Amino acid sequence: MRTALRRQGFALLLACLCAFLPLHAAGQIEAPSQAEEDDAGQRGGVVINLPPAPSLPDTSGIVVVDVQEILEQSIAIRAVQDQLTVARQIFQAEMREREAGLQERDRVLAGQRASMDDATFQAERDRLARDLASLQEDIRVWFRAHDQAQNLALRQAQQTLLQIVSDLARQRGAAIVIPKSSIVLVQPSLDITEEAMNRLNRELPNLPPPVLPGGGDAPLPQEPND
Repeated sequence: MRTALRRQGFALLLACLCAFLPLHAAGQIEAPSQAEEDDAGQRGGVVINLPPAPSLPDTSGIVVVDVQEILEQSIAIRAVQDQLTVARQIFQAEMREREAGLQERDRVLAGQRASMDDATFQAERDRLARDLASLQEDIRVWFRAHDQAQNLALRQAQQTLLQIVSDLARQRGAAIVIPKSSIVLVQPSLDITEEAMNRLNRELPNLPPPVLPGGGDAPLPQEPND
C-alpha cells in the first residue's frame, strides 16, 4: 500500500499547495567568472557558486514541506495501512479456498463425464462457470472497496494536513509553500515537515476503520505474542 501512497496519495495535496501560491526559486545561481570557466574547462567540470545560507533569512516568505514523508509516517495512515494489510491477507486466503473448491469440483466433474448424459453434464458445467464468475466478481468488488477505503483515508489526512500547512505558513509570514519533491537544496530553517507531521499526529491520531465487503470494518492487526 505504501507504493499506492506514493502513486496516489499526494496528488490532491500537492495540487492544493501548488494552487495556494505560485512557485518561485529561493535565491539565484551566481554565474561563474571567466577565470572559473577557464579552470573548469581544464578540469572538464562546471563551476556553480551557490549563495551562502546566511543570506537567506528565516522570514524569506517561503516554506518547504515534504508531503510524501508526512503521509507515509502519519500515525493514522499507518494504522489504516496495517488494518488493510490484515484484511487483505484474510480475504486472499478465503478466495484461495474458494478457488481450490472450484478446481476440485471441476476435477470431479471431469471424472464423472463418462457416466453423465450431455444435458446433466452441461448443466453442471454451467453451474460451475457461474460460481467461478461469482468468485471473480467478488474479488473485483472487494478490491474496489479496498482502494476506495485507502483513498478516503488519504483524503481525510490530506485535508487536515493542508489546514496545518496553511496555518504554519501564516505563522511564519510565508507567502509561498513549496513541496520538497520540487527542489534540490533547502535551508533547514525553511523546512516545516517535522512540525507539520507532529501537528498532524496530534490533531488526527486515528481514522475510522476501513469498511470492506463481507466483513464490515477491516480487522485490527493482532499484537504479537511475547
